[in-house]
Amino acid sequence: MIAHYQAVHDPQGMEQYAKAAMPVLAEHGGRVIVAETAASVVEGDAWTSAQLVVIEFDSVDAARTWYDSPGYQAARAFRQASAECEVMIVSGFEPPQASKVFRSPGRPC
Repeated sequence: MIAHYQAVHDPQGMEQYAKAAMPVLAEHGGRVIVAETAASVVEGDAWTSAQLVVIEFDSVDAARTWYDSPGYQAARAFRQASAECEVMIVSGFEPPQASKVFRSPGRPC
């Protein structure tokens, strides 16, 4: 799950959001792996962000279950009142094995 905060208007409201959301996140196995307020943009000039958050779940279904849960929906109201934010649920990435990437079809390495 990726949350892109374009602006935070009410820091105290975001504190309420965190207090309400974190226990529900833990109940659903979510793990915050990125919470960045000062990203270093190395390419492009259109990126504006007050904060970027990446949360890892065991599956897309687990992320959806968390997001749709009554506990998170209650917490979400604090975030929506306090910030402009886009939220996306995305699937993970399994890198291909090097032997499959670099080997020509029908030819051993």
